[in-house]
Amino acid sequence: MMVNLARGFAALGHSPDFVVKEASSPYLEALPETVKLIELDNFHHDVQVAAALYLEQAAPYAILTSKEENDDIAVRAKERSGTSTRIIMRAPVHVTSRLKHKRRGPLKTWKTYLNLKRVMSKADAVVAVSEGVALDISTITGIPLEKIHVIRNPVITPELKDLATAPVDHEWFTQKDIPVLIAIGRLGRQKNFETLIKAFNEMRTKIGCRLIILGEGRRRSSLEKLVSRLGLNEYVELPGFVVNPFAYLAKSDLFVLSSLWEGSPNALAEALALGIPVVSTDCDSGPHEILQDGRYGKLVPVNDIEKLADAMVRTLSNPLPSEILREAVTEYTTVRAARAYLDVLLNDGNFGQTSIENTVS
Repeated sequence: MMVNLARGFAALGHSPDFVVKEASSPYLEALPETVKLIELDNFHHDVQVAAALYLEQAAPYAILTSKEENDDIAVRAKERSGTSTRIIMRAPVHVTSRLKHKRRGPLKTWKTYLNLKRVMSKADAVVAVSEGVALDISTITGIPLEKIHVIRNPVITPELKDLATAPVDHEWFTQKDIPVLIAIGRLGRQKNFETLIKAFNEMRTKIGCRLIILGEGRRRSSLEKLVSRLGLNEYVELPGFVVNPFAYLAKSDLFVLSSLWEGSPNALAEALALGIPVVSTDCDSGPHEILQDGRYGKLVPVNDIEKLADAMVRTLSNPLPSEILREAVTEYTTVRAARAYLDVLLNDGNFGQTSIENTVS
């Protein structure tokens, strides 16, 4: 999402710096030439010192943090460097729901809330990726809800359709006589793929189908054991991380989101942008907003295997037309999101009067 934003800024005539600890992400090659990639490891081995040194040298007008763990780095770097750089903090996840499902105790939860309140009180502005995240942040920090900007993620890129048309070397798509379901995400607790696999096992008693789960993570072994125990080895595949998941997504018959919590689930929006029918858990937060209370896809309770299985069967049997599904995500384009972020980044009371070249993602 940050790479997409940087590209959107560049398309709108800005030349941002894109600051990372080290340039190891598989998406960085997508940055345009007008975006300068900055590696903090080149400044100092300590990320906090490196960030302050960068601020001293570059003196950017504004910083946009990508997620919670980077907020404190930005605040401390600004204090150490003595610059007047504006800090805009991006809140990408529903913190309360995340802590609940990760089973953090009351003390750890209290400490997390206290730290979030301390750090975010030093932001010049806060951006939430959904209304649900905005409400959660406001409740935790005491920041008035009307002062938190809600900006949709820049999911729909100019090349999305071209990427979706790329071939996929997989027999389930080349000899497609059975519907293919797809899920995308890190193989971790959040995405709750265990519930999806169990629901898929139930739905197979009613309709023939196959399931592909794209992504990698620490729960791979347990997921593979579950697939084997349920006798689904012929029907479920976990190919791992793929650079272009859109080619798989566009050729599938149904996208399923089984998450325990979200902020604004990008894969759900991408599926709708490609006209693929969807089913999602009604988790905090994002799916309810994207699907507009079930208008564009069925919402089911978290962890409910039977209702998820039933929703998948009913959606496969009677999918919404692609042109209707695409209506749900008109706000999620790269340029639209970039414009909204720039309005927040540059708005210091003199918006429209200040010429800024240097905005940091």
